[in-house]
Amino acid sequence: MILVFFWKIKARYIPWAILHMGLDRLALARRSDVKFWKLLGAGKGETFTPRDADILRWGLLVVVDKDSEIANSKIIKRWNKKSQSQFSAQLSPISVNGAWSKKSPFDQIPKA
Repeated sequence: MILVFFWKIKARYIPWAILHMGLDRLALARRSDVKFWKLLGAGKGETFTPRDADILRWGLLVVVDKDSEIANSKIIKRWNKKSQSQFSAQLSPISVNGAWSKKSPFDQIPKA
């Protein structure tokens, strides 16, 4: 199952978000239900450069077991608490091509 989470945080939580981009890597790596994950920054949608980065928007893409409780995990609850808005969705790949960090996390997920 592929899940994506996005959060918009308040400016006062920017240092917290940067810290948790590092700390949450450890917590995600320890979870047995997590098969693949990527912590994400987000942009304004104008270009695909660091200049376009929106320091208030953060995200998580995760591939988990079907019965995973990641949506109720401490990681997600902490981000929800610090955010002023949240978005989450379950995704289905239309097609798969290539690797991400030398992994092919979507190969075993049924196509939409």
